Amino acid sequence: KNSRFGKLFEIIRLVKKIKPDVLQSMHFYVNIYLAIVGKLTGVKSIGAIRANLFDEMNPHGKILGNGGLKWPDFIIANSMEAYNNALILGRKKHNLFYLPNVVDTEKFKIRDYSTTNNNSIKLLSIGRLEPQKRYDRLVRILHRLNNKNISTTIIGEGRLKKKLIEQSEKIGLNSGSVNFPGNVTNTEDYYPKSDIFVLTSDFEGTPNVVLEAMATGMPVIASAVGNLPFMIKENENGFLVNPENEDVFLEKISTLINNPDLRERIGKNASDFIQREYSIPSLLPKLNSIYTQILSNERS
Repeated sequence: KNSRFGKLFEIIRLVKKIKPDVLQSMHFYVNIYLAIVGKLTGVKSIGAIRANLFDEMNPHGKILGNGGLKWPDFIIANSMEAYNNALILGRKKHNLFYLPNVVDTEKFKIRDYSTTNNNSIKLLSIGRLEPQKRYDRLVRILHRLNNKNISTTIIGEGRLKKKLIEQSEKIGLNSGSVNFPGNVTNTEDYYPKSDIFVLTSDFEGTPNVVLEAMATGMPVIASAVGNLPFMIKENENGFLVNPENEDVFLEKISTLINNPDLRERIGKNASDFIQREYSIPSLLPKLNSIYTQILSNERS
């Protein structure tokens, strides 16, 4: 439907037809629809927070922003930062849940380190080419690396693609050193062929691309935002950087480029960590517990 009211009435129609036990949103901007439909139909609504909450609320203004947080019966946040911010803004613990993203570790398997070519290092980043991802920052860092044996692939589409390509060309990074292939359907093929994953975002929730990179045994250098400080232990299973400190990004990337043994150690630790804490089998009991508590109106 083209209009908000059209969407709302269509959801109401479907809910009355399907008669679900719960309505669950996958994105914050859908929370308002679900909350209204839930109240009109008597179905319990579960809203979503997928970033740090503040950056999701702000574009909607004060009324709709607060409505997206407070109107659903329950909220699931995929990062502890968002969970804590929701508490600060008035959500109660009894109707707020933390549920981290998970990764399919059968699809994103650990690499074969024996095939690594230490003479040609490949960097990888995946995400929407939008302002929050700060790929302009990554392009500047790549320019400062000034290493002909390094190539970088930035997968994704967005409003800034043309501008980023122009920025790369202007500072002398040609298509051989930095590549923008757009959206791809087989990202699982890119991780094993790359050596270091870099994420330079200003804010995140629990980015799936970091989970996927870690699952495949890639050392990750990421902005210390969202849920990443709860996942990444410095120099054990990855590296965290203040997103505004390009010097430290440069230092960490250079260190990994020059230390293949460190890349392998960090990568293996990362893969083991994801298998234990962020794989699909680890999700099932957590999700089952949340639904059970929601449907029984009880919280332990």
